[in-house]
Amino acid sequence: AGRIRPIRRGWNLELGRRDQNKGVPRGESTLNTDTHIQREMLLDYHSDPTMVKTIMIESDEEDPLDRLHHNKRKSGNISEYDSESSSESEEALSLSSDCEKEDLSSEPSSSTPTEIREVWSSNLYEAFSQICQLVQDYPFVAMDTEFPGIVAKPMGNFNTMDEYKYQLVKCNVDLLKMIQLGITLFDAQGNRPPGVCTWQFNFKFSLTEDLYAEESIDLLMNSGIQFDQHSCEGVEPADFAEMLLTSGLVLMDNVTWLTFHSAYDFGYLLRQLTCQQLPESETEFLDTLRVYFPNMYDIKYLMASTENLNGGLQKVANELRVMRIGSQHQAGSDSLLTGQVFFKMYKEYFREGLDDLKYNGFICGLGGAVAATSSSSSSNTPSKFLRAELLIDDSSVCAELEDLHVSMVSPMRVH
Repeated sequence: AGRIRPIRRGWNLELGRRDQNKGVPRGESTLNTDTHIQREMLLDYHSDPTMVKTIMIESDEEDPLDRLHHNKRKSGNISEYDSESSSESEEALSLSSDCEKEDLSSEPSSSTPTEIREVWSSNLYEAFSQICQLVQDYPFVAMDTEFPGIVAKPMGNFNTMDEYKYQLVKCNVDLLKMIQLGITLFDAQGNRPPGVCTWQFNFKFSLTEDLYAEESIDLLMNSGIQFDQHSCEGVEPADFAEMLLTSGLVLMDNVTWLTFHSAYDFGYLLRQLTCQQLPESETEFLDTLRVYFPNMYDIKYLMASTENLNGGLQKVANELRVMRIGSQHQAGSDSLLTGQVFFKMYKEYFREGLDDLKYNGFICGLGGAVAATSSSSSSNTPSKFLRAELLIDDSSVCAELEDLHVSMVSPMRVH
């Protein structure tokens, strides 16, 4: 993995791959096998049906209506940043007849299976060993998380809505635990590694000990998440953070993270990486985030520069005719769809390239990042999160956040 040719300090996917000789030094991205040798996790889980979900992509033969009916779930909201509401599931069904007439995916038909690997404590080391080898050639990392909803609101006086939004993220991330993290690897052309391309990390979580919002847990149960297994076999956050820090995925300026409305996603990830509560101020949070994730694009923020894309992830996927692989409201499938949507969106709306000053590093809903205008021509770029002069107040982009700030009534359980 290397640098992609810049377009107005951004990059253009179609101008070629990054320089393969400038990737992560192997000595820096490999794990300390001496530390983990006793875990005996270097096993081949490929044939174990409980560890690998294999889905064939055969768009010429598969009935999209059947897939959409199969993925229809019980309605409910997981959080104010949830990108797949029940209304979007119903819209996906209504669009299915149109989707049958054309290819839903941005990729050609293939008999090669796409594998979403389930990662538990027993195969954590094996999963990161694969990722370390692949990230050098597939440096675009699509990410999504599942977490136990929203259980608290910040109290006090807030000078701005942005300050309130961050404190809402902080108080819930500090109280709760991440349930799943999904990552999918892509190269600069949007291609995925053959075979396993998505890893779904399942964290230790107990319904009898941990705090959660009831609506969110019900939704995740209906999506197929097995909380009994999370309680017994889930990944310890400290073990995950240790391996992530040495994986070549973070702290690398040649790796790009792709997300959708990712304030909570990055909040939970940063808390695990630092083993600390989130910083007190939004500015400190965004500056710290920039250290671990030097390059990141939030699809929700990019949508502000398009004319007709709006709503959550599933709705955008429907508009772009991108077919979901796997189960909705599971982090692995959502991360895969996030990456597919990004590259399809790039091809249709950003063929001239993405301007880094305008798009790189902005998270919709934080730092005033609501909509962007033209960028400065200065070569000395200050923090992209603090360039208020590049932003305009367009409440329509994240309007659904404001409604949920006022009307959130999620129940919570403490056991």
